[in-house]
Amino acid sequence: MYEDRTYQALLAEGKAQISDNILKSEGSLVHNALSALAYELEKFYIQADYLLEQLDPATADYDNLVKLCAQRGIYPKSATYAEAKLVGDVEIPIGARFNMGAYNYIVIGKISKYECLARCETSGSAPNELTGAVTSITYVQDLSEAKITEILVKGTDASTKEDLLIEYKNSFDSSSFSGNVAEYKQKLNAMEGIGGCKIYPVWNGGGTVKAVLISSDYGTVSEYLIKDIQEKMCPTPKAGYGIAAIGHDMTVESVKELAVNVKSKITFATGSTWDNCKNEIIAAVSGYITDQRKLWANGDENTYITIYVSRIESAILTCSGVLDIGDTTINGNVSNLALSWDAIPVMGTVEVAK
Repeated sequence: MYEDRTYQALLAEGKAQISDNILKSEGSLVHNALSALAYELEKFYIQADYLLEQLDPATADYDNLVKLCAQRGIYPKSATYAEAKLVGDVEIPIGARFNMGAYNYIVIGKISKYECLARCETSGSAPNELTGAVTSITYVQDLSEAKITEILVKGTDASTKEDLLIEYKNSFDSSSFSGNVAEYKQKLNAMEGIGGCKIYPVWNGGGTVKAVLISSDYGTVSEYLIKDIQEKMCPTPKAGYGIAAIGHDMTVESVKELAVNVKSKITFATGSTWDNCKNEIIAAVSGYITDQRKLWANGDENTYITIYVSRIESAILTCSGVLDIGDTTINGNVSNLALSWDAIPVMGTVEVAK
């Protein structure tokens, strides 16, 4: 805002206020006095410009954005730890530790005799897709095999500036108070492993509320976590023993996934073929679909996802080696794919039409 308030500009303005009959050249008393003043004023304007930037959430740095968010009751989330189902061929004690590649896990609970709840000792989203055999760090008698079969609670990364800015802007759309949509969204979004939710009041008659959740990595939420959140929110319908208000019968569900299968007639440049272009093409389509899942997570209850043929074709046309594209179908249809209110798209197949 004050980019033009430089030392030279301020010095020139100061001299312009002095009569030409007075010596103002470099080295004169007037020049030296105004020079010192212009130098200090330039520093003042630099600080004023910085302060104005910090008052605007869009331009504030992270620490000051945190302070602005606190005024709206919004606080940055710390990174959380992924929790997985660990299965062994013998009963595994709580506290036993296991390793998979760069990550260690510790058993924190029992699911059944041979199934355990294991928490990754490294926070964040990186281990969210890891399943398979693990190596025992702690000696477990007679154990010959153990593996992680399912991620039950997704780990989350610490809030970024972009995350806080979205929450800050959304906080002006509605105010939360007991039992309203805004409060339920605030409570659910703060839970570990949850990346967003939609609340549908009176979905099955008076007093009923449905919460549809998406995971922190914009996928489905595990049955284990859904059951846990259902217990926290509404263990007994309308009784008020959970977070849900008295008189509310809340149903908690995961968002559903719908695979998106794309088939297009693609014209390649000389020297380019499907084989040497397919990885980039698949990545382009996958990026578009991922953006739509994020749109669902950050949108309101009126946000419905549509996969557009034109957007798919535009994404593919950005890939090197692709000259033209046409006759695109999505799941066998030439029209756009409109998803239901509780569904998100996931990557299916990408094929070249003959």
